Amino acid sequence: MEVNIMRIFENFKELEESNKSLAQELLENFGEGDWQQDQLYVHDSLSEFAEYELTDGWYENNNLDRDYNGAPDLMDYIDTKSLGRDLSERWDISSHFLSENGSVVETGFGW
Repeated sequence: MEVNIMRIFENFKELEESNKSLAQELLENFGEGDWQQDQLYVHDSLSEFAEYELTDGWYENNNLDRDYNGAPDLMDYIDTKSLGRDLSERWDISSHFLSENGSVVETGFGW
């Protein structure tokens, strides 16, 4: 399984320059605020978000992204789409957002 890389934006303005529709959706949902000065982390899908959580997030201590010396890669057997959906139902809504197009946006500051 190819691990996708999240995009990190230094602030809202940088995100807005890259993706105006996502930036507008964030404004419509959270309004203007201090969160706009903080970094924003964007994953293109729930599946990508789940892959990130498995390798660099909540589950990183399980070392699922390592080389198994020819043994099957466990990441190839994990349903990241279902995991992403389940994670989105349990995440902290003060720092995570699922956009209409399926992108996941995180902020360390909170909305």
